[in-house]
Amino acid sequence: MDYTFKQYEIETKKNMELEETKIITLSDLNWNTNITNYEINDLIVRINDIIPKYVFILGNITTYDCLQNELFQKKISYFFELLSCITKTYMVFGSKDYEIEQNEKKKYTSIDSLIEFYKTQKVTILDNSVYKESDLNIIGLNLNPANHYNVNERKKKIEELIKRIDNIIDNNKFNVLLTHSDMSALKNEKDLLSYFDLIFSKSFSPIPSSYFFHCKRKEETKIPEEEGPKFIIENKGIHAKNEMDLIKIKKIQK
Repeated sequence: MDYTFKQYEIETKKNMELEETKIITLSDLNWNTNITNYEINDLIVRINDIIPKYVFILGNITTYDCLQNELFQKKISYFFELLSCITKTYMVFGSKDYEIEQNEKKKYTSIDSLIEFYKTQKVTILDNSVYKESDLNIIGLNLNPANHYNVNERKKKIEELIKRIDNIIDNNKFNVLLTHSDMSALKNEKDLLSYFDLIFSKSFSPIPSSYFFHCKRKEETKIPEEEGPKFIIENKGIHAKNEMDLIKIKKIQK
C-alpha cells in the first residue's frame, strides 16, 4: 500500500532531550478481521523507515466486536509487537473502538473492557492521564462515545484533565495532547487550549483546523506563542487517505 506522510516542523524553546524529536501519528486504521500480516508488515516498514522517537495512535484501530475474534487478537498483538521493536507507542480511543453490533443496532462497550484488552499489548493507553517522558509530557483525552460529539462535555473533560495533572507535570517540558475528538469545535477556547504546546486530533470538520488555530506546515509563517496553542494538527486517517503525519520538533536556543 502506498502510504504518504504529511510533514510538519515545529520549533520550541522548551526543554528537549534531543536537538530534533521525530513523531509519527496515525488514526482510523479501521481494521476488520480480514486484515493480513502482509498489510501490517507494509505499514510497519513505512514507520521503520522514519525511525521515530514516538508513535501516537489517535483511535479507531478497530471495533470491540472484532477484538472478540481470537485470530484477529493475534494480529493486533503482532502489530504492537513489531511497533515496540521500533519505538514507544501511545494511544487514545475513538468512538469506533467501543463499538458492538447487536441485532443490527450499534452499542458500545465500556472503557474498562477496552483497557483490559490493550493493557496486555505493547502500547501505553492514555485514559485522561499523562505520561512523563524525558522530553515530553504526553497527555491523553478520552471521551465516552455517547458524548463524543458533545462540545460542552469535551470542554468539561479538558478542564478536569488539566486540573488533575497541573501539579504533577513540569511545564518547562513540551506538553502534547492526544485525542480523537475534533478540536475545531473549541475554536474560541484559546485560554484553555493554550495549556498545550501541541495538540493531535482526528479531523471531522470540513474546515481545516488551521483556519481556526495554528496548524503550521513547514513553509508557513510562525505565529507568536501568546496567541493560543502553538500547533494543532488534525489527522485525516489511514483508512480514508493512507496518510500519516510526521512531526519534527526542533529545539532552538532561548
